[in-house]
Amino acid sequence: MVVSKRLNSKKEDRGRITESRTDPTWGCSPSRIKNSKWFEAHKYTAGQLSLGHKTDQQYYFYDATGLVIKGHCSYKEISSALAEEGLNPIRTTDGRAFVSIWFNIIRDSVCGEYHEIAISIDATQCGENCGVDVASKDNPFHHLYSNFGNSVCKCQFMHSLYINSPVSIAWGREMQAFPKHIDPVDSMIEDNSRCFESKIQWQNDLIFRASVRKQFGVAQFVKQGLGLVSGIGPLSMLNFLTASQFEVPIQMPQKIARQYSLPSKYLSVIRKGLHPGSVQCWPWGDSDMLELGDVVRQSGSEANNGHDLIRRSDFTPTVVTYLPFMQAYIGEP
Repeated sequence: MVVSKRLNSKKEDRGRITESRTDPTWGCSPSRIKNSKWFEAHKYTAGQLSLGHKTDQQYYFYDATGLVIKGHCSYKEISSALAEEGLNPIRTTDGRAFVSIWFNIIRDSVCGEYHEIAISIDATQCGENCGVDVASKDNPFHHLYSNFGNSVCKCQFMHSLYINSPVSIAWGREMQAFPKHIDPVDSMIEDNSRCFESKIQWQNDLIFRASVRKQFGVAQFVKQGLGLVSGIGPLSMLNFLTASQFEVPIQMPQKIARQYSLPSKYLSVIRKGLHPGSVQCWPWGDSDMLELGDVVRQSGSEANNGHDLIRRSDFTPTVVTYLPFMQAYIGEP
């Protein structure tokens, strides 16, 4: 296989054709991509996986759909889990910590096609202010504070990722210290017209089960817009809508970074575009369902059974963010 060290000609716009992207089992056929100039503007460095695939050391996906369930947990348990990382979780006025569960359908990326479920925690460095003027029972749109400009939240600490592709697992751990659990999961994630559903397992052992009803329509759009404006503020809302991308600083566990001699801090740049429906948010509904399993499997270097941690920490969903089409690039800050 001929590996391209640069993007193909503008005529084709097929992105970077690497062995990790086109793996025969977990790869994808490199078809025409959108917004190729946006990707061309970023940095790329050659790398190679222990599996033998030639790759890039920077992460990118050309085509994905994501749904994020954000909620809050007991601060004590989450703070204890972050202590050795030199981080404090963001603390609400009523003593809770913000946690997010990401369900991503990755159709085309540096490491092919796969499902990804991630658990991240709103955090900041120890010694810095970690209090936010938001309560866990406030307007749920307040809980999206970190997506709309500067805040006390300085990073998303990536606690655990569950992946169904061995290529993606190897890439994440070896290229950027992502805490992807070493055991691939059996996954079902379906983005249906009326709901978003998933079931993630290790064989017969449940890790996650979720069903989220989509709150679409003109009335819901207006209601959600008013909720965001009241929760975030009109200026922050306008700045977000008129920006084609937003940045999310992320931090990986120190143990896995040391294991692979990698940095632990990265910057994720997510391209959402300017369409009003590119990012949709709504409160967690009474008919929505999330079940967290209690199975635990060791991974060797880091404690990344995050589903069990947040289950024991009373995870309570509050707000949903849905990105029907997104693209991203992750590199060093």
